[in-house]
Amino acid sequence: MEGRVVEMDVLNNLDGIVHLYEQIRSLKKCESPGQLTQSVWRNLQEATRLPLPEEVTGAVQKLFTLRDLSAEVQKRASAVQTRERKVFENQERIRTNIKSMEKVQSSGDLLKRYMQDFERDEDELKTMRSELEASEEERTKHESEIKQQEISIASIAKKHREKLEATS
Repeated sequence: MEGRVVEMDVLNNLDGIVHLYEQIRSLKKCESPGQLTQSVWRNLQEATRLPLPEEVTGAVQKLFTLRDLSAEVQKRASAVQTRERKVFENQERIRTNIKSMEKVQSSGDLLKRYMQDFERDEDELKTMRSELEASEEERTKHESEIKQQEISIASIAKKHREKLEATS
């Protein structure tokens, strides 16, 4: 061992300290969970040679699940809004056709059909409004759960970071 400048146990101690500070750095990033994306999370896990505490990992995974649920609700609401715009366009077309039929005398059956289409569209709009209200309630619920989960992650990460810092 004459050629070595640093003893093996010193190298192992330094390696342990590096791992510890990698974990502390990762936990500090978790203390701002609003900034966490799935790619940032993957990078944190790959950069940290020691696994992060299961409590933190589970909480972050739950956050991503809640975010996915919220995004799905938003996607459904957008689809309903698109359908709603199409119904409005159809109603405008029906109104235009009805106005143009005022000059035609034998338009009773066609007018009746236009009115049935208009009535069907109105029923559809009522259903869509109910769907949008439900989506908004669900989105608000998910946003609240996301905020709560972010607060929980920040607290858990801080607790684990402080515990690691106390041991270093």
